[in-house]
Parts: sequence; structure tokens; C-alpha cells
Amino acid sequence: MISNGSYIRACALIGFVELARKLGGDPDSLLLEAGLSPSILKDVDMLVSFRRCAILLELSAQRLGRPSFGLEWAIASQPHFQNLGPLTLLEFVTADFREWLDLGLRSLTYHTNAYVLRQVEPDRPGEVCFRYTCDSFALTSRQQTEHIFALIVMLARKACNRPDERPSLIRFSHKKPADLSLHENIFRCPIEFDAAHDEFVFPDALLQLRTSGNFRLFQPLVNRFIRYRIDQLPVYDQSATVTVELTIPSVIGTGNCNIELVAEALGTNVKRLQRTLASENTSFSEILEKVRQNMALRLLTESDAPIERIAGLLDYSSTPPFTLAFKRWKGMSPLQYRKKVRSGHNAASAALART
Repeated sequence: MISNGSYIRACALIGFVELARKLGGDPDSLLLEAGLSPSILKDVDMLVSFRRCAILLELSAQRLGRPSFGLEWAIASQPHFQNLGPLTLLEFVTADFREWLDLGLRSLTYHTNAYVLRQVEPDRPGEVCFRYTCDSFALTSRQQTEHIFALIVMLARKACNRPDERPSLIRFSHKKPADLSLHENIFRCPIEFDAAHDEFVFPDALLQLRTSGNFRLFQPLVNRFIRYRIDQLPVYDQSATVTVELTIPSVIGTGNCNIELVAEALGTNVKRLQRTLASENTSFSEILEKVRQNMALRLLTESDAPIERIAGLLDYSSTPPFTLAFKRWKGMSPLQYRKKVRSGHNAASAALART
């Protein structure tokens, strides 16, 4: 359980096992050395320690002899960026780059408390500057910072369908690495090291760029997310009910988890999906309720994530609707449930210690 520290959604680790193995490493050993259980990749909707994820990247860079492991992992994440979870889908529900940034930054607060990207005053007119700041509980890590910056830049290019676009400037607070070939390949702009802050700067004209919003690409992208979840199941019965149950966590947390988006993701229309679910004696609203309840119970039990952040992660507009739903499920508020579960766990641990 994550306690009193920085966290991030476990989907951030998707792709690590494959890359570490490809580079000749033992991913399970690296995960364990960093204090992470290899089993966390079977439940990518839960929260894991951001600090331990940062340690994992630094260990991997050292043990595998890959000084730019964070950048290599970012490159390997293309073109689907599954390790960004639902954030990769925002290009399909926004009109332009400004809206994409705004929604992305808002959604990010639900997926991690470890860092924020905050717009600050640029050095020159006609530019936009975002500063990356880690939470005090988080570990400042060169590998993690470069990994996050690379993912942001590459995903922004994809969202706007501008593969040759580049920032005006990247600033890193860590020391200059000996080999900058991957940095140059990814960022394609001037890079400052030993800077006062970690920042990326780009022309404000980019804010007007249209996001791609190409729904022909939406379905295969979500299908890849669903396939990853299917692979974690012992048995997949291919029913519409189970398929929708697997689809919802792939889009929840974007502020757009609705039957229209899920139907689009599954290559059908709303009426057909409604009829199919009805033939299985259920409905989209019932399945969404079940998924939200299951995720809420686990997040309240296995993390210290604030109630308002859990509400946002489950696509509630605010905390009160989440609290009302939770009282309907369990007859108590989320906070009361968390306290009850924790007190029961502590009592059981104390009894075990006395035996």
C-alpha cells in the first residue's frame, strides 16, 4: 500500500518489462530491487509509488549500462503511449492544442500527485513556458524527468499530427550527460542543463493548432489497451459485458467516459451496444457503476490518495456525487470506509503480532 507519499497510476510502467528484457536485463529483479512487486503490472489502474518508479529508472540505467534509459523507454512507447493511460486519448475529445493542454493538465492531477506542470512567465514574448515541479515526497531523478519530457513532446506531436514540430527550448536542472544523441533526436531544439528549473518552452502559435481527432485511429488505440487487459485475465468470455468492463478503465479519468465514446472505441453505435448489453441483462450505466465501485474500493484500501482525486480519477464532476454514490454502495462515506478498513487491518496485524 502507498502511504504518505507520491504516487502515479501503475499504467506508467507499461512497456518496462519488454524493454528491460530486450536490453538483456531481468525486469523482475529490477522491479524488486526498486521495491516494486512485478505483479503490479497485472492491475494497471491502481496507484504505485512514484519514488520507487524513479528509483527503477535510475537502477535500470545503471544495471543495464544505458545512461539514457528514460529516453529509450519513451521512444519504445511510440506510437500508442500506453504508459500514459487515458491521457493518450485526449486528442480525440479536444479541438485544439490549447484545449488538449488544459484538459491534459487537469486530468494529470487525478493520475499522479508526484509532479505538476505549471505555466510560468516566459523569457520572451510570443512563447509559452511550462515548469515541471516534483512533490516534496518525490525523488528528483534525471531518468524520470527526461522520460516524462520526452513523452510529453512526442505525444504533443502526435496529438497535433505535426511529427516535425519541436519546442523552442528545453531546460533540465541536472548535469549535462556525456552523450546527447538521443536528446537531440527526440527534442530537436536547444537544451540547457544545470538550469534553475526543469522547463519546456514553445511558440504560443502552437496553441491554435488543431488536434488530430481522427476517430479512425481511436478504435485501434483503445483496442490495444483492451488487449493488454485481456492478457491479464485467466479467462475472457468475449461477452459484451466483459468487453465494456475492460474498455471503461481505458477511458475513465479523461472526463469523457460515456457510452458514446465507449461505443466508438468498440466500433459500434450507441443503440447497437445498448441492445447487446440488454440481451445480457445489463446496461452501460450498470457496468460503469460496477467498475467505479471496484476501483474506488481498491483505491481507498490500497492508497492514501485524497478522496477528491479518487473522485476525479473515476470521472465524477466533484467529490459530492462520488460520496453519494459510495454511500449507496456501502452505506457510509468514502472516508468512513477507509478508516474502517484501516482500523480492521491494524487490529488484525496487532492480533497476529501477539500470536
